[in-house]
Amino acid sequence: MANLEYDPKEDEFIRNIIFEGKVDEYNKLLKLHDRKNKLKKLKRKSPYVIEFTGTPRTGKTTLINNLNDFFKKGGYKVMVIEEFTTSAKYKKEIYPMLKDEYKSIINTQIPKYVLLQLEDALKQDVDIIIVDRCLFDRAIWADRLYLKDGFTKEEYDAYLKLYLPIIKEKIDCIIGTYTDPITSLKRDYLANLSLEKRNFLNVQNVEEYNTSLNNLKNISERENINFHIVDTTDKSQRDISILVSDIILTDMEDKYVCK
Repeated sequence: MANLEYDPKEDEFIRNIIFEGKVDEYNKLLKLHDRKNKLKKLKRKSPYVIEFTGTPRTGKTTLINNLNDFFKKGGYKVMVIEEFTTSAKYKKEIYPMLKDEYKSIINTQIPKYVLLQLEDALKQDVDIIIVDRCLFDRAIWADRLYLKDGFTKEEYDAYLKLYLPIIKEKIDCIIGTYTDPITSLKRDYLANLSLEKRNFLNVQNVEEYNTSLNNLKNISERENINFHIVDTTDKSQRDISILVSDIILTDMEDKYVCK
């Protein structure tokens, strides 16, 4: 059998048996593997950082797992940082303060800890860091809070002034997965057995999040932040993974060659 890790030549068994009737998909993956292997031979002083954010129930976790597997099997050293607000540290130390100090927590504590996580990771001997909801996602939540009158204009502007340059400096590529509120809810209910009302997942909350997601997309274009929004509504998880891999490899090719 051909060695797919370093040899891009067609593997007859995988092509004809595993990917029977899916030759186009196999060829797309073969090209991604070839590009990944060529990049592995190049050197970069600091880790390449990818943040994943986006609408709930858009396949973000599966996407992170796929990218982690894709790069690890290519010989890259990969670190995955979990979403801070689902971590044990957040639940034990930060969340208990939310009741009375929500604005302060959103504005100071969460982004501070998220930044510390990222800075610690950047000191490690790794090639790629994948972060589940990092500083860009915190800016989305800050925007949502501002739109709900939780921030003054001055506070919101100060927040962006502080964190946008850090995002631009420390995060190479940001992927935001998107879908509409009804699709988001359908995916959740149809994937689970429970019919009870969700804590966050409802049409209003998802609409608010999506509004701020798009606001940050516009800000990113203005500030030259490398943000890509991927509409997952009519795409399979497989197609999304291939598309996002192509986006990331294209950006890596540019930065690895230039730096």
